[in-house]
Amino acid sequence: MKKNAIVYNPFKGIFEVEKDLDKVFKDFWNNDSIYYPEVDVIENDSNLVIKASVPGYSKDDIEIEIHDGYLTLKGGKKEEKEEKDKDFLRKEIREGKFERTFKLMDNLDPEKTHAEYNNGILEITIEKKEIEKPKKIMIKAS
Repeated sequence: MKKNAIVYNPFKGIFEVEKDLDKVFKDFWNNDSIYYPEVDVIENDSNLVIKASVPGYSKDDIEIEIHDGYLTLKGGKKEEKEEKDKDFLRKEIREGKFERTFKLMDNLDPEKTHAEYNNGILEITIEKKEIEKPKKIMIKAS
């Protein structure tokens, strides 16, 4: 007569907790209300350029603010009312708000900032301050 043995696994509870935590974090990070636009930050000799990908937003939906050495890019659009007779199989078009903040370098001049929006790409250009050249002082002999 053959008996079935039950194998005790002391780590089974830990694996279950790990699976539950993975689900919580996956659900949190996949939350549609959280949106951070992808950006490219480019520096050249004369300025700093921040390019942000914000497709589906109009220029009126976006706000740029520079304050205390930080540039904040934020925006949002009103969510469209879902029609009751539509059954979405998948809904990926983002709606809602976004915000990104960047610490600016000290050598930038916030007064010389301009922005352009074209085909879902926002391009913010901040000019660098002119660097003061060292002043040479002539010593006179007496």
